[in-house]
Amino acid sequence: MSSFPFNETQVESRGGETSQATDWNVTQSTQEPTFQPNQQRFAYPDVDIVDAGDSVIAYVDLPGYDADDIRVRIDQQTLLIDATREEEIGETDTVVARERPTTVERMVTLPAVVRAGGAEAELNDGVCMISLPKAATDRYEEIHVKGE
Repeated sequence: MSSFPFNETQVESRGGETSQATDWNVTQSTQEPTFQPNQQRFAYPDVDIVDAGDSVIAYVDLPGYDADDIRVRIDQQTLLIDATREEEIGETDTVVARERPTTVERMVTLPAVVRAGGAEAELNDGVCMISLPKAATDRYEEIHVKGE
């Protein structure tokens, strides 16, 4: 039986802050994990969100996925990303270990209200960059002052 590298009631987040995890049901198992060849793998991709002035930019790690595999949706202040690719392992192959997901999904609350008009997404080297223009309510817009 292995031990966990953290206290069951405290978990350290990426920013170094410690939060209480009272609703977690942390248990240790004496059974070895079993690998199921036909089980679909599901995971959450890593995401970086950048406030770039008059737009919000999201960088999503999606290695192994093609642009046609990825679906990006936005709704004011929410970004939804999901991607599904075909499994490379055949039904007759003997699976020793399975760790690569075939489906990933992530929902992110954005730091500002964005609009779909003018949004762009591009996949390069396994990173999907999504540029989302902020809505007028979340950025300064210049108003021309008329003279006499």
